[in-house]
Amino acid sequence: MTPPAPRGPLLEGFNLTKTFEARRRMGAPRARVHALDDVSLTVAYRETLGLVGESGCGKSTAGRTLLRLLEPDAGSIWFDGEDITHAVPRHMRALRKRLQIIFQDPYASLDPRMTVYETLAEVLRVHNVCPRREIPARVAELLDTVGLPPSAAGRYPHAFSGGQRQRIGIARSLSVAPDLIVADEAVSALDVSIQAQILELLARLREKRGLSYLFISHDLGVVRYFCQRAVVMYLGRIVESGPVAALFDAPLHPYTRMLRQASPVPDPVQARATVQVTGEVPSPLAPPPGCHFHPRCPLATAICRQERPAMRDAGGGRLVACHLYREEGKEGQASFS
Repeated sequence: MTPPAPRGPLLEGFNLTKTFEARRRMGAPRARVHALDDVSLTVAYRETLGLVGESGCGKSTAGRTLLRLLEPDAGSIWFDGEDITHAVPRHMRALRKRLQIIFQDPYASLDPRMTVYETLAEVLRVHNVCPRREIPARVAELLDTVGLPPSAAGRYPHAFSGGQRQRIGIARSLSVAPDLIVADEAVSALDVSIQAQILELLARLREKRGLSYLFISHDLGVVRYFCQRAVVMYLGRIVESGPVAALFDAPLHPYTRMLRQASPVPDPVQARATVQVTGEVPSPLAPPPGCHFHPRCPLATAICRQERPAMRDAGGGRLVACHLYREEGKEGQASFS
């Protein structure tokens, strides 16, 4: 028997650019926020890709642009081998069954006037997932899948804890049997113990249903635990990507090193290479020239302040955009030790 041919990437974004017009006081000149600046990334079938960076780096904008919830200014988006960059609304509505999102704030994403049953049943009706007579059974099945009792169906969002509301949000996204889910800071608002429960639930669903995730987070520890690959963003640009173990054990970009340094570790006496980073993130209204990270980087040179670094292949599935990186990363690695 001939084995099936390997499938191509599930979701791809190429050279995506997105800007927003900033609100200014009356009479002030218009200004634009550079949210995405030539961003390219790929999510494979049954893969969990982590998207990491500080607040305001463009992570959520990237996720929503890839889902066509925001329209890119430039670039292209491909889903399952099809260019959906300019797909018409009717076609995108059909694709919504395969592309779903879980939001950071589960309470804000649920209508407080609707019971859990009404929330889930509405999705099933709108997308014609099943005959109307089967909706009650399907709602009960969804609640059981995310670990909620049948009695939850008749209650309103305010009656649940934050973790339970997030389970409702997960059930809503699962109701249309998607192929890919964008989890936009889906556990950042939860206590650590509840985070672990939600991550375990998402991992079980990934194995059972063959899901792919774009997992957006600022927490490197969570990304390392949950994801296979990670992409690091800074001020609208990707600075490094690769398998999580290699990327976090031996990061090549100074910004990735800074993020790892800021992430807590279980062993307080564990030795860790440090990068002395100072200053605040520059304004996206006026990003610095050259490498965006150079105003905070202790290793920056003249070329860093003048030229944008190209994305380089570092081997082993790793990419890095840093002028300090050379073949095998020897110079960059030595500078941090």
